[in-house]
Amino acid sequence: MMITILDCIKRIPAICDHIINSYDNIFEELNDYIKDKKIDELIFIGSGTSNTSSITAHDFVEKVTRMRVSHYLPNEFLNKTYFNNQALYIFVSQSGTSILTNQALETIKEKQFYNACICADHTSRMAGLSDCLINLSCGYEEYGMRTIGYVSSVLIEMLTGICIADSYKIINNEQLKDHLEDARKSIDGIKEMIISANAWYEQHHHKLMDAEGIILYGGKGLWGVALEGALKILEITRNTLAIGYEIDDGCHGPTMGFTKKHALIVMNMNDHNNTTATNLSDFAKGELGFGSLVGFNANSETDLSFMPHSKEFYCLEFAPFVQVLAYQLAVEKKTVLKPTKFMEPLPEKKYFNMHEK
Repeated sequence: MMITILDCIKRIPAICDHIINSYDNIFEELNDYIKDKKIDELIFIGSGTSNTSSITAHDFVEKVTRMRVSHYLPNEFLNKTYFNNQALYIFVSQSGTSILTNQALETIKEKQFYNACICADHTSRMAGLSDCLINLSCGYEEYGMRTIGYVSSVLIEMLTGICIADSYKIINNEQLKDHLEDARKSIDGIKEMIISANAWYEQHHHKLMDAEGIILYGGKGLWGVALEGALKILEITRNTLAIGYEIDDGCHGPTMGFTKKHALIVMNMNDHNNTTATNLSDFAKGELGFGSLVGFNANSETDLSFMPHSKEFYCLEFAPFVQVLAYQLAVEKKTVLKPTKFMEPLPEKKYFNMHEK
C-alpha cells in the first residue's frame, strides 16, 4: 500500500520525539564549533519551506539567545552589500542541494565568516561545504511537498537557539532541561491537532471546496505557519490558490480584495493579537464565504478551539492543521499524489531547476 502525505504527517510526532531525545548528539558539532567564538547575531538563509521554517522559529530563537536574529531568501542574501563578521550564518536546505543557498554559503566561505548548515543529507554538497553540520534528523520523506521537513526544520532551528544559549551560558542547565521538556509537550499537541484538523475538515469541507482562494493569517510564529500553509495548499492540491499573511500586515489593504468566494482562516495564540484575530475572523464570517478562528477565543461552529500543550513550541502544534487541510483538499479534489520517486518530471524542469542533481 502506497504511503500517503497523511501518513507522513502522522509520523511527525515520533520524529520530533527522536530529535529531542537526540539533542546532545545532533548539537555536539555545533557546541564544539562555537565554544571559542564570539557570535553576536544569527542569520538563517533558505528558500521555500526552509524559509518559512526560519520565519516560524525566529521569535523564539531571538528570545532564548538574546541576539539579533534575521532570515533571508538566498537570492535576497546574494544582493547584500554589508555583512556582520561576528554573525553565525546558518544555511537551511533539507536536501542540501538548493543551488542559490549553496551559492550564498560559498559567499560566506570566501569571506571566512562563521557558518553552519541544517540539512538531512550528510553527503550533500552543502554538508561538505559548511564548517558545521546540524543534522536535520528527519529521515527519508517520500513526498517533495515537505510536511515532516517543515516541522523538523522549525524544531531544529529552535533547538539551535537553545544550544547557542546554553553554550554561551545565557541559560543554565535547569532552564535547558525546562526548554527540552517544553518541546516534548508539543508532541501530544501535534497528535491532538492531527485528529482535530481531520474532524474539522470533515465538518466544513463543502464550504472549503467551494472557495476560489484560501487566506491564512497568523501572528508571531504562526505567521510562518500561515506562509507554509499557503505554500502547502498550492503545491499539494495544485488547483487551489492560497496566501498567508502576518496578522496585522494582512489587515492593511488585502481585506479590501476579499469576496464571498474566499475562505479566511485565522490562527490565534493567547497574546496581544487576540483582539485583531477575533475581529478578523468575525469579519470573514460576516462578509466572506467562510471564516474560521483556530486556537484561542474560538466562538462559533466554524472555529476550531485548540489549547497548545507547549508554551514556546506552540507553532509545531498548529502546523498539522494547515498540512491536513492541504492534504484533504487535494484528496477531495481528486489530485493525483505520488511519492517523489514515482513522479514524472515536473513541467518546470523543462525551463529551470532550482536544485543540484
